Amino acid sequence: MAEPAASTTLVSIVAVKDDLEVTGPAVRNRLAVGFDRVVVVMVEPSAAMRALAPALERIGAEGAVRVVVMERLDAADDFLSFAAEPMRTILAETRPDWLLISDADEFVLTARPDLHTLPELAGEEPLNLPRYNYARQRGESSATMLERLAARTTVPLVAEREHAVVDGRLDPARRWSEHRISPRPIFRPRAAVRFDVGAHRLVGADGTLRKAVMAKGLLLAHLPFTTYERFARKVENVRAHLADLPEVHARTAAHWKHWVECLEAGRLEDEFAREAYAADEFAARTAGGAIALPDALFARLAAGDRRVR
Repeated sequence: MAEPAASTTLVSIVAVKDDLEVTGPAVRNRLAVGFDRVVVVMVEPSAAMRALAPALERIGAEGAVRVVVMERLDAADDFLSFAAEPMRTILAETRPDWLLISDADEFVLTARPDLHTLPELAGEEPLNLPRYNYARQRGESSATMLERLAARTTVPLVAEREHAVVDGRLDPARRWSEHRISPRPIFRPRAAVRFDVGAHRLVGADGTLRKAVMAKGLLLAHLPFTTYERFARKVENVRAHLADLPEVHARTAAHWKHWVECLEAGRLEDEFAREAYAADEFAARTAGGAIALPDALFARLAAGDRRVR
């Protein structure tokens, strides 16, 4: 397959509400792997998140990072449409050949040092980026996790997953980090007009879902847990969000609904602790391939190993 043209413009939109801890590292990650522009969309941000905007816009070369504030989500879910604001203006200003829209706790890892050289980006079809949860060990610090994500090759990820949601509820016998979380698409903007609910799949101009090809040299490392304070803040924010948009999320967000229940029952700190791996468990899962480093995951993806899909 031919290499992508040198003029290819890659744009990453990072959506965030109050994720103060990881937004800066996520922006640095996008620039480090080769995205030309990063747009941070702050959705109903707190005062502390809003105050972070100038520092974010100073990351990278001048003009490489821009912050956009959405004061309020549209209850009619027009924010999923690429023709609605602020997406319409963002696309007009950045004119991406490829676009990735993801959260601040998702870090892009590539099989090559520079995303521009990835052969898969020479094509036209949307690519699904598989997402793997960071395998957090008990007692591991937030700083250590972020250092590993910055290094790219030293990130322990939950490689072999099973569905942890049964009939719309989390299986209490399984960690959510072991769940087969949905991929995110990276795509040419002309290929779609909006997302479906959850922003995991693309909808074409004819109203049908666009088929995407699973990426083999590109993945997302998901960092849902670092500190308990961050986790609790996210659950509080989600509780308010679900209350504002009950119809939109009537059949989605099972894990968030579970954690809201834990919060209200006073069990959230126990749930946070349960998601971490003890040292012996971590070692055993790593030895068996259930926890793997990125290079091993890329090799398995290239070989068509469906256990890691």
